[in-house]
Amino acid sequence: MPVLYSLSPPLASPERTWAVTAVVDLQQVKYLKILVALRTNIFQQLNYGNQIRGGQEEKFRGLALELRWTVNDLRNLLDARAEAASCFYQIDPPKTLSEMLPNVNKRAENPTLHILARTLMRPRDAILYLNYCVREATGGERITWENIHRAEKAYSKDRLLALRDEWKDPYLGIDKVFEVFQHKPVRLSRAEITAIFDDIAVLPADKNFIGNQWLTNICEPIFTAGSAQKAWYEMYGRLVNLLYSISFIGLAKGPNGRALYSYEDPGLTHLMDGLAENAYFEIHPAFRQALSMTEELALI
Repeated sequence: MPVLYSLSPPLASPERTWAVTAVVDLQQVKYLKILVALRTNIFQQLNYGNQIRGGQEEKFRGLALELRWTVNDLRNLLDARAEAASCFYQIDPPKTLSEMLPNVNKRAENPTLHILARTLMRPRDAILYLNYCVREATGGERITWENIHRAEKAYSKDRLLALRDEWKDPYLGIDKVFEVFQHKPVRLSRAEITAIFDDIAVLPADKNFIGNQWLTNICEPIFTAGSAQKAWYEMYGRLVNLLYSISFIGLAKGPNGRALYSYEDPGLTHLMDGLAENAYFEIHPAFRQALSMTEELALI
């Protein structure tokens, strides 16, 4: 059996000698393909486009396969987790996921879909929310809707912190950007989010803000000469692209349109023709309770 080595950058001897030896050994292994799983933010930090020597971005992106999870994928995963938990805790007869959650009927929302709608369609989000629900239901025969709603506050705070940790490199201090959305409506017209973006743009003026460099660069079009003559997207497009790419906001056409997020359509910002005036911006359900947002539409 071939051995997979964990390679590291060249280090001082003897670690450097070991790494070089590992590379030589791997060259002698036939029919070996190495698969590396990277989170999106880590792949972005490799920054192939700005490397002076080597690292042609097109070659690496051609080898990359973006993993996407569907509703059925995550539902099956949660079913498997429920089965494994029943086995571990010796529950007899074992409980399925549908037996753990509230009953589905014509008047009530599907609890599984409710949970998945508050995830970024990733296994860790779905598992974490379900775990919070189980803790709330301790001592009960099954999870109730009250348990699900009570669990959402803690889950939302956890996911907002996780989003900060996931993107603080290269966007150090991005949590301060999120905080500007506190107590705002969950769905915002272009006029409403413009006021929020203007507040974000002045964050670098605070000497305690640690993300001065990257945020100043993103907000540069707002303050450059002649900005009043620029199209809206020219001024605020960089902020839209950032917050959309990390799935903090979704984009919808019109106040009643369904919002899409980057895990559903990564290139949507480039297809909305500069974001027309009827574009609406929706904060992802995973983060709303942590930001104490309101469900009302903005009135502009």
